[in-house]
Amino acid sequence: MAGGLNLYGFANGDPVNFSDPFGLCPVPQLCAAALGAALGAGSQVLFNAIADRPLSEGVGAAALGGALIGATFGAAAPEATTAFFARSGVALGRGASAAGAAGSAAAKGIDKLDDVLGNPNVLRGKTPADLGQAAGRSANWVQGTLGKGAHKGQGAVWREVNAAGNLTGRMIQWHPGGGHHGPNPYWKVSTGEGGITRIF
Repeated sequence: MAGGLNLYGFANGDPVNFSDPFGLCPVPQLCAAALGAALGAGSQVLFNAIADRPLSEGVGAAALGGALIGATFGAAAPEATTAFFARSGVALGRGASAAGAAGSAAAKGIDKLDDVLGNPNVLRGKTPADLGQAAGRSANWVQGTLGKGAHKGQGAVWREVNAAGNLTGRMIQWHPGGGHHGPNPYWKVSTGEGGITRIF
């Protein structure tokens, strides 16, 4: 199997408590710490410029403080942290990683999430991590977890929203299995026009 046998490597082996919508940061507190450090350092540089101080004065301490605050928030609320990165435009999947390497999903025939709606069979053999890069290149999609049933808070769900922020009904879901559809994980693709396809 490509990428090894650990199907939950994208979540640092803990898909219940962690998720990685763009396939780039398996531990939310690390991403939150990096963002906190950048914001802390940037704020200090701005303050120094306004106060006519040397630009580098206090930047290290501000970055450390920001990193500690970010890591604390990321540890306390990993799902909120992940949701923030998924919706904010800080888009982990659109930044350096996307520029630095070809996306794993693109290499496997999925450039954008719309490609899945056109051909749900492209998901056969894929994991949620395989969609990470495609999600980063797909406008108007938000990522979350299953919202009801025995697996509430688990799995992965990508929902399309229109310009007003309303759900369109088009959706891609990954279920961990074990429910009434059998023991194996599966994909469910809803086109919004009444068409639902399950890929086992």
